[in-house]
Amino acid sequence: MATGSRTEPPDVLIIDDDPAVVAVLARVLDELGWSARSVGSAEEALELLRTDAFALILLDIDLPGMTGFQALERIAGLSKAPVLLMSGSADEEFRKDALLLGAKGLLRKPFELSELKTRLSGLLA
Repeated sequence: MATGSRTEPPDVLIIDDDPAVVAVLARVLDELGWSARSVGSAEEALELLRTDAFALILLDIDLPGMTGFQALERIAGLSKAPVLLMSGSADEEFRKDALLLGAKGLLRKPFELSELKTRLSGLLA
C-alpha cells in the first residue's frame, strides 16, 4: 500500500522462470496493493538492479544459469531490499544457508496462498 508521500506502490521484483508462479505472485501482490515486475533469470535481475530500486525481492533458487544462492550474494551488493527465497526443497540446512547469505526468509514451494499473503504482508509492512 502506498504510504506517506508515495504516489505509486513500491515495486516487488519477482525472479522466477516459471510463468505460473510469477502469475500467482503478481496477483497476490496486486491484491495487497503492491506492484510486481518479473524476470526469468538471475542475470536479468542483476542487470535490472543496477538501475532500478525495489521494496522486496522474491528469488527462486532453481533458475537457469546462475542459481538463486549465487545471485543472493550479488544482489546484496546492488540492493538493500529484503530477499525472500523460494524453493521446493527447504530442509533445515538449506534454510540456515539462506539466512546466512542474507535472505530474510524462505518460502517453500508449492506455497499456500494464506502463508504467502502473511509472509508478504510482514515483509512489506
